[in-house]
Amino acid sequence: MCKTYSYLRVSTDHQSVESQRETIQAYVNIKRMTIDKEFAIQISSRKSMSARGWGSILAELRRNDVLIVSELSRVARSIAETALIFDALRKKSVTVHVIRENLILSAESSLTSELIVTTLSMCAAVERKMCSERTKAGLQAAKMNGKKLGNPSVRNLGRTLAKRANDYAEGMRNLLESFIKSGMTQEKIVNELKTHGIKTRRGCEWTQAGLRRLLSRLELKTERAYS
Repeated sequence: MCKTYSYLRVSTDHQSVESQRETIQAYVNIKRMTIDKEFAIQISSRKSMSARGWGSILAELRRNDVLIVSELSRVARSIAETALIFDALRKKSVTVHVIRENLILSAESSLTSELIVTTLSMCAAVERKMCSERTKAGLQAAKMNGKKLGNPSVRNLGRTLAKRANDYAEGMRNLLESFIKSGMTQEKIVNELKTHGIKTRRGCEWTQAGLRRLLSRLELKTERAYS
């Protein structure tokens, strides 16, 4: 029996997948579909495909399954990687719904559809590069004019957020230390947190990536990263 999956990704723990989740939920409601499983990843798009979960996702997907993403940029950052992922999905006969770009791609999709994906990926890559170059040029010009960069209110907000993050981390210290002393792996710790309904500071489900960041902040180490 085919299943429907959703894929959500944000780059850092300062972002939330809620916006993507709401977009996907509204879409499946209109299409009268049901999400059987959600893949929520918290990692930079600059990381490898495997680190972003695509290895395990492709291994789990079966013929005629459906994968829903909010937009192409959540899938991959480079044109080559986008093509690689969509080719792998096509070979597994997985139908992909890309909401923002209004695309539905399957093994039977035409060459035109594949060309659209490549073109959109290329446009997104060019836009990111231009934005990055404009930002760097603006910062350089400001420095040359002797302008002190940064907004005081933004800096104050950053300090406030950092303090909240540290306070939350310290509140989790005793619990995490007890898990580590009992010999739990990171995977088991994540499962234990989920079982007891313990959320991240932002109210999200725990992932191993998020746990590793918290452990690093507290300078704690587990014996093994995986079971």
